[in-house]
Amino acid sequence: MTGQSAQIEDGAMISSSEFAQATHMGLKHPYFLARTVFVKNNDVEHACRIMNRILGQEEILDQFRRTRYYEKPHQVRRRINYERCKAIYDEDMDRRIQFLLRKNRVDPFPGCL
Repeated sequence: MTGQSAQIEDGAMISSSEFAQATHMGLKHPYFLARTVFVKNNDVEHACRIMNRILGQEEILDQFRRTRYYEKPHQVRRRINYERCKAIYDEDMDRRIQFLLRKNRVDPFPGCL
């Protein structure tokens, strides 16, 4: 990063010290540091939905739920192994679904009579 500040996708500016702090904390990117949710026309529910979606995408709510109570080391290992296996399974299923949904096949329904 060059200069004193960086611009994030949604146009917000952060200082170089905030960027360094965020990267030092091990975050993937300092996206949430400059997020602002505006309430338009007193529609607080819509703003809350937007905020919950942002927090869900950044996995902040999941982190909060995990750290609310102590998680024993064997539970951490089980959770991490489950997440890894689920990611592998999901990737494989996505690949299979894309294979079945591809176009211009000779036999559009393989295995069916």
